[in-house]
Amino acid sequence: MEDQGKDAFVASIETLSAGQRLVVWTARSWVYERQHPGTVVPSVGEVYRELGAPEAALDVGRFLNVLSTGTKRTLWFGNPTCRCSNASRVLETEALLVNCLAFFHLARPQCAARLLKRWLPRTAIDLAFGPARNWSYALALRNLPLDIICVEQKNDLDHYRKMISADRGTALVH
Repeated sequence: MEDQGKDAFVASIETLSAGQRLVVWTARSWVYERQHPGTVVPSVGEVYRELGAPEAALDVGRFLNVLSTGTKRTLWFGNPTCRCSNASRVLETEALLVNCLAFFHLARPQCAARLLKRWLPRTAIDLAFGPARNWSYALALRNLPLDIICVEQKNDLDHYRKMISADRGTALVH
């Protein structure tokens, strides 16, 4: 995993909900902490303890460790210390991470697993699944809901609706 990259920008941080921004910041900070030990960025653990969810920091670490060691391709994350114009843009990888967790909020874990298939082999998905679910639920319990971020084509929302519909039943995705 990298802290800067070549992923397409798909959204603006300002348009995200508090929960979505927290997930993006968490991933960026976790990657940055691994690449730059001892930096002044507030630690993921500190932030989740302040939220009253110290267990979520453990799940974040477990999930992102599996993602970083088992990934099939380079995953790009923004730099949490950057104050440049690109810092306000959400990369495709970051949006897909939010979407993976959002599918747990929508009670569609199989859709989350399908997104994880973009990055991980089957055995790694099994390892990542529980921590991702727990991280998502910890956010939901703290009233930090997650919605889907459209990342592909203009018909992306239809793509996600079909994915959910194929999973079991139908759901409205905003």
